[in-house]
Amino acid sequence: MHRWIQSQSPAMVLSVVALFVSLGGVGYAAATIGSAQIKDGSVASKDIKNRTIATKDLNRKTAASLRGRRGDTGPPGPTGAAGPTGAVGPQGLPGISGLERVLGFSLPFDSTSPKTATVSCPAGKQVVGTGYNLNAGGNTVEQHLQATYVLPTPDNSGVRVGATEDAAGTTGNWNIVAVAQCAEVAP
Repeated sequence: MHRWIQSQSPAMVLSVVALFVSLGGVGYAAATIGSAQIKDGSVASKDIKNRTIATKDLNRKTAASLRGRRGDTGPPGPTGAAGPTGAVGPQGLPGISGLERVLGFSLPFDSTSPKTATVSCPAGKQVVGTGYNLNAGGNTVEQHLQATYVLPTPDNSGVRVGATEDAAGTTGNWNIVAVAQCAEVAP
């Protein structure tokens, strides 16, 4: 090695020495200069290599300011596959069918008081609703009549209605129309 230095010109030797010093100096600087040795605000964008700063290196406020405005809603995606069949639900309440209105009249159509009327549902049907009408043929007798009871029969197969004249009474003819709403009721 000593011989190589002697055969080289002084400029060449000086160049090689400068090269080694400069290479070693950069390594030394990189290893020994930290954030404490850098003055605040002295590092500019040109001093930072592109794509080397990550969002985790930024403070929260700066990172939040990098978000743009929300974009438009995209088109809907394709319909997904049908899901599995759900569990069977609980048994529903029994239903009714064959609903019909049945009427029964008190006899005779006269002015006797009190009166009762009974109506029965057809075979296989039960009472699901009741009602009545005090019928005086459209005259003013109706204002003196009052129902005393409207009840389903004990076996729920018909309706009984009772009515009477009020204290003033009437000499006009009248009767009771008993109404039963009948239907087949599932067990």
